[in-house]
Amino acid sequence: MAGSPNDGIGLWRMTMAGVVLNNLGHETMFLPAMADIGPQAYLSQAAHAITEWSPDIIWTGIINRTTVSMFRRAHELGVKGRVFDCDDLYHDVPATNKAAKSLESKGAGFGKLFDTILDVTDVMTVTTPFLQEFYHERRGQPAMVCPNVVDASYIKPAETAVSPDTRLRVGMIYNVNRHPDYVSIMPVLRELIDEGLIHLTFFGQFAEHMWKCSPKDVRWIKHVKPHVYWDYLAQAKCDVVLNRMEPHDFNLAKSNIKWLEATMVGATFVTTKWGEMSNTPGAVQLDPEDPPERWATVLRSLAQLKESGKLSERVELSQAAIDAEWTTTSMPVLGAFQKVIDHVELLDSSRDDVGGDLADDVPADAGEHS
Repeated sequence: MAGSPNDGIGLWRMTMAGVVLNNLGHETMFLPAMADIGPQAYLSQAAHAITEWSPDIIWTGIINRTTVSMFRRAHELGVKGRVFDCDDLYHDVPATNKAAKSLESKGAGFGKLFDTILDVTDVMTVTTPFLQEFYHERRGQPAMVCPNVVDASYIKPAETAVSPDTRLRVGMIYNVNRHPDYVSIMPVLRELIDEGLIHLTFFGQFAEHMWKCSPKDVRWIKHVKPHVYWDYLAQAKCDVVLNRMEPHDFNLAKSNIKWLEATMVGATFVTTKWGEMSNTPGAVQLDPEDPPERWATVLRSLAQLKESGKLSERVELSQAAIDAEWTTTSMPVLGAFQKVIDHVELLDSSRDDVGGDLADDVPADAGEHS
C-alpha cells in the first residue's frame, strides 16, 4: 500500500514503486493525494483502507504530522511495516535556497517533526547512497536505497524528439529554489538566445523578470500536476535538458530523476558531474568548477550535432543504460525493492511503538510538505 505525497517527485516515486511491487507479484493500493482531499479525509481514508484491506505495509513520503498520525494508527491496526521514503537532504539546505528560509521559519519544529516520523518508521527508503549513509548515522538504523525508476511505457523518444525548429531546443527543469545553481549561466544563455542559436523552455517556478527575453525565444511552463507534466515535457520537444548544480551536500544528495526525465522525452542531458549525476550514461558531464563559458561551448557543440543529425546518439546510450538498470522490470531495481519487503517480513510485530512526544493531531497546514 503506497500513500501518495502531494505532487512532484514524491508522486513519481510512489507511482513507480507501485509498478515495481506489482511486477514482484505484490498487490498495491494508492490513497488519493492529500492535496486533493485534505489531511482529515486522508487520515479517514487511510484508516478505512487499512481496516478493510489489511495491508502488510504502508509506504509514504509525506513530511507532515498527518504521516505521524497515520503511522501510529497503522501500527494499532496491525500493519506490519511502515515505510517512509525520503529523496532530499532536508537537514542541510543551503542558505541560498528559498526552502531554507521556510524551514528556518519553522525552527526546531520541523526537525522535531522529521525525527518523530523516523521514530514511528519501521523501514526508511532513500534515493541515493549519500542519503543512505546520512540517515543511517542519524537513525542508528539502516536506510535502504530504492532508486528512481521509470516504467518503460513512459519512454517514447521516437514520438517526441522531432521538432521543425532548427535552433537547439534547451529545457531547464527549474525552480526558484534552484536559482543559485543556474544564475551564473543565465548571461551566456541569453547570449545564445540573442544569437538565434537556442530556444529555451522553463519548467517549474521561475523569476520571469530575470530574463527579459521575447516570448518567441523563451517558453514558460509553470508547475502542473505530474500526470500532465510528463506530457508537457514531451510536447516541448527539447533537444537538451540542462542541470547545473552548485557543489555542496544538498546537491550531493540529489538523485538522477532529471536524467531519467530527459531521456524519457529523447533529450540529451547536460549536467554538473556531482553526486549521482556522475552516474548518468550518455550525458554530457561538466566539472563543478567549469566557468559559464564552458556551458556555452557545450551547447554550441550540441547545436552542431543537431545540424548534422547525430545528436540522438547520446540519448540512445542513456536509453540503453536505463533499460538495463532503472526500469521497473530491471533486475537491480526489483532486487532493491524486494529487500525492503524482506526486511519488513523479519520485523517483530510485537515491538513497542515509541514515536516521540509529538501530539497526534492534524494542524491546519498539514497538507503541506517541503
